[in-house]
Amino acid sequence: MHVTAYMLSCHERALVRRETIERLGATDWGEPPHVVLDPAPCERPQERQVRNARSLIARAIVDGSDFVLFLEDDLAFNKYLRRNLAHWQPLLGTRSGAHFFGSLYNPGVRELTREPGAAFFCADPEAVYGSQAFVMSLATASHIERCWDDVAGMQDIKMSRLAASVGSIYYHVPSLVQHLPVRSVWGGGYHGARDYQEEWTAAVITPDNRAHSSALFDRDAIVRQMRAIDGWLGDDEANLLITTVAEALDRSAGNPAATCVEIGSFCGRSTLVLGLTIKACGRSHARLHAIDPHEGEVSTLEQGVMRTPPTLEPFIRNVAGAGLEGIVVPLIAHTPDVSWDRPVAFLFVDGLHDYAHVSGDVAHFAPFVCPGGFVAFHDYADYFPGVKRVVDELLAGGAYRLAHLTGSLAVLEKL
Repeated sequence: MHVTAYMLSCHERALVRRETIERLGATDWGEPPHVVLDPAPCERPQERQVRNARSLIARAIVDGSDFVLFLEDDLAFNKYLRRNLAHWQPLLGTRSGAHFFGSLYNPGVRELTREPGAAFFCADPEAVYGSQAFVMSLATASHIERCWDDVAGMQDIKMSRLAASVGSIYYHVPSLVQHLPVRSVWGGGYHGARDYQEEWTAAVITPDNRAHSSALFDRDAIVRQMRAIDGWLGDDEANLLITTVAEALDRSAGNPAATCVEIGSFCGRSTLVLGLTIKACGRSHARLHAIDPHEGEVSTLEQGVMRTPPTLEPFIRNVAGAGLEGIVVPLIAHTPDVSWDRPVAFLFVDGLHDYAHVSGDVAHFAPFVCPGGFVAFHDYADYFPGVKRVVDELLAGGAYRLAHLTGSLAVLEKL
């Protein structure tokens, strides 16, 4: 794994840039960054930086770097930057050709989930700002450059939101890069990282601890297995499910009775995502109760119900193929027929999508959802008004807040 540094700058900041390159040279990085200069002014100063950021990414793609360290030009650095990146768990768990996006600088971004004792957290992509020190794989850089015009805003907004559509966003803990209070050419304000540590060094990942420490964030492996199963869950929605289930398990760690419930399994596409996440988290007591009569009924965009062959056989086969027999508990039933008395840390509602069924599914389990627990709804969109109405009613009722929305997957947190 090799990470190549590229630095965004302009002619007006020659002295600032020189000092930053000297500070990078005083670390263990071992090579100067490739500097990409803004070639000409624009009518709006902000537009210069956005245009040059895209040029930097395009340059890195042409160079074919495995991983790109995107740097601005007014920074201080951890002394052991190269070593710490070489031992950063999320980066170690990223295979060649896979998507990855992270930041070595945290100005105060909201966390979605954090692994205890690990040197990273997963960030809320809608809260990301500041492009001081992004790390991305070649695959993610190519996706960002290709879809650059699909997202409005400055380069930090464009890069983070586009990266979130193909994976999670990881922030190093502590920050390995600090933003310095240098006057901005385009008039932007100053922000800094409160957790920056110049002398911090990572614990070495050995063969004995690598398998456990990298399991949770090997999202690409989970998503790849999911793609082989019939169903409608998208990659970005799967990534949000992974993050949410991991957070739910963390929050319920002191309550061994708390469990996860899925309503509507079909052939097991989402079941695999949920079950494999539980398995990766290493919680031996955790289970996923998968409720579905497996009669082959599927909601249609025309607000009707389509008949397919019964799905129990492929569901059982797919669960067994993923090694989830000890984690997934199939409940072959309609929701109202399920007798229940356990606390629920995570509930996924993806059965029939008309209002009566969705509201009935929620009413059956809502009393058991733990405070701080999550309820996720697939197909929260105008084309399934029943789902949308139930979610909107829950939010209006004040007992839940919208924790995140990706694609048509809405995740609510119980207050």
